[in-house]
Amino acid sequence: MNASFSEKAQGNPSTTVDRFPALSVGVIRADEAYTLDEFKRRVGFQSAALRRARRAGLRLLREGKRKYVLGRDWIDYLLKTAGHQDAERGCGHA
Repeated sequence: MNASFSEKAQGNPSTTVDRFPALSVGVIRADEAYTLDEFKRRVGFQSAALRRARRAGLRLLREGKRKYVLGRDWIDYLLKTAGHQDAERGCGHA
């Protein structure tokens, strides 16, 4: 059996994320588009959280049957919702 396959089969934490830091969880670049699965993995969303974000204004793009989130749309959404939550707390930030 191939050693690298065996290590991965046993749950070795060495993955492509380790070899390619741009694929890290939590990293969303404004100049990139992400499939829904990749986007959910990076931001730690489950399907229900993504639905809530869409209802709250997160924009999705569709190409054929695939849907994508643009990094800049995610950042805009965060800024919009963070500002909205701050306004509800009465801290004076818009």
